[in-house]
Amino acid sequence: MILLREAQFVGVPLTGGAGMSRVGGILDVSSRRKIRRWADRYVADFGNVDSLNGMKHSSIISFLRGEMSAGKFLQEVQVEVDRCIDDLKTKGFGNIIVNDGPLTIINRNHAARLFKSVLANELPIEVANYLADGLIMSEDFDFAEDETVEALHFLADDSRPPTIEEIEAIFAELQ
Repeated sequence: MILLREAQFVGVPLTGGAGMSRVGGILDVSSRRKIRRWADRYVADFGNVDSLNGMKHSSIISFLRGEMSAGKFLQEVQVEVDRCIDDLKTKGFGNIIVNDGPLTIINRNHAARLFKSVLANELPIEVANYLADGLIMSEDFDFAEDETVEALHFLADDSRPPTIEEIEAIFAELQ
């Protein structure tokens, strides 16, 4: 799976670089056209960009801290998860989108919250898989313990669905 980072083209100061030139702080016409063509291809590949806002960093943290219910988190990400699964089936790849936020340390209590929500049937395993992949691939999350990373890698494994017994065993180790 591929992690996409949220990108905005309006109001973001761009610096000069390969294929990008600035004149007085404003992109020249050639650069604006290149960005527009890239954005058009992005929309063609992924549909309505407005619907691809990604998992909100703040929502991820609120859910993992227990401040947001699993049901509310599920409502926020279900469309994205469904789209990713559909893309996996039709295109052979899916996109996981996480918007930017401050560096946040994920600990065993956060991972335990995710596992507990799966065990309580509050969160489908596909959503837990999507979230675990996003946490692992995002530059905005780091991990306090090796056990936390191992638990998230287990949930992110797409090779086969985990059994309830496996999820229970890892949940017990996190507590």
